[in-house]
Amino acid sequence: MNSMFSTCRALTSIDISNFNMENVTTMSYMFASGSKLETIKFPENMNTSKVTEISEIFHNFQSLTNLDLNNWNTENIVDMTSAFLNCTALTNINVNHWDTRKVTEMQSIFRGCTKLTSIDLSGWETPNVDTFNAIFEGCTELKVVNCKEFSIKEGANVSAMFHECRNITDLNISKMDLSYAGSWRYTFLNVPNNVKITTNKNMKTWIETVYNPNEGTNFTNIETID
Repeated sequence: MNSMFSTCRALTSIDISNFNMENVTTMSYMFASGSKLETIKFPENMNTSKVTEISEIFHNFQSLTNLDLNNWNTENIVDMTSAFLNCTALTNINVNHWDTRKVTEMQSIFRGCTKLTSIDLSGWETPNVDTFNAIFEGCTELKVVNCKEFSIKEGANVSAMFHECRNITDLNISKMDLSYAGSWRYTFLNVPNNVKITTNKNMKTWIETVYNPNEGTNFTNIETID
């Protein structure tokens, strides 16, 4: 289903509620650049258990305000690159129940979602992700982020992960430890210094002794869970 409705810029609604998805393996670019799409009706039982790629599936949506995708089976997805990139009208997204344990590519997934004010990814586990870079970059209205189960594998790229999250007030990164990340420049660039960060002792120490001195930041409102 790659690019199935891609660049259908005049469409305002799509109904795929009768689609049988059980043998679909890739949905990359499926609705990309649907700039006027306001509603998408999905099957009640969305069987996406064989899907491995959803890169840029909703890229460049400019009218859709709400996405509830919690009933998607994502247990075999490995590539989520830019899935919601530049969804500039999106104010609510529900994906907390997604299984992300096999995902390796996650860069820019929510980049440029300028209307989002909060996002709950507390159910996402990330033991195999290599690319976290720019996940939330440019989410300028984002205030509350919960990615408490995110873990960072050795050598992973986390550069610009929260870059330009200028209004963020509450960030839960309880399990993140960037001590062994491969690239971490600009991870928190232009994030307010008074943001409340909930994390672990190793990450707190790394922020205070490595990130702050090297990036010229002064994050001090850091709470630890251990």
